[in-house]
Amino acid sequence: MPGVTGVTEASPDRVAEGVDGEESGRSGDSAASEVAIIPIAKRPCFEVFDRPMLVKVGETGSGKLFGPGVGWFYVESADKDTLIGEQHWICSPLYVIAQACDERSERSGAAFGRVLRYRNTLNRWGTWTMPMEMLSGDGSELRGILLDRGVKIDPTRKGVVTC
Repeated sequence: MPGVTGVTEASPDRVAEGVDGEESGRSGDSAASEVAIIPIAKRPCFEVFDRPMLVKVGETGSGKLFGPGVGWFYVESADKDTLIGEQHWICSPLYVIAQACDERSERSGAAFGRVLRYRNTLNRWGTWTMPMEMLSGDGSELRGILLDRGVKIDPTRKGVVTC
């Protein structure tokens, strides 16, 4: 976003601190050393993990391995009495870390954006200020720029990433 003159800090629950981990991948790529519990009551939701995680629905049960990245966690019905926690890997780790605006345009409500922090295919962290106008269409332009910057995106899940 050329000419950004102001950035407002955002405070997400978990912002990556530049953790050097294994290369991002789909669910099941690497052994997980940590457990994340995402209960049925919290789903559907998106979560971001910097390292491989064993994702469980509750304290008990086996869970499913999930590679580093953004995940979509939801519930499926096996039958009328059984709910199953499901997950899909969307892309490599990606965070919205701040809001940005061009202060010269603030009064007109134009030139706002979000500062994104992502891990690329070389396992390095990068930042980019995404103009909010990129969310106005189907998301293909945004996906293209993120891919060009090295963010891995599951091509079969692009319907989940549409804006």
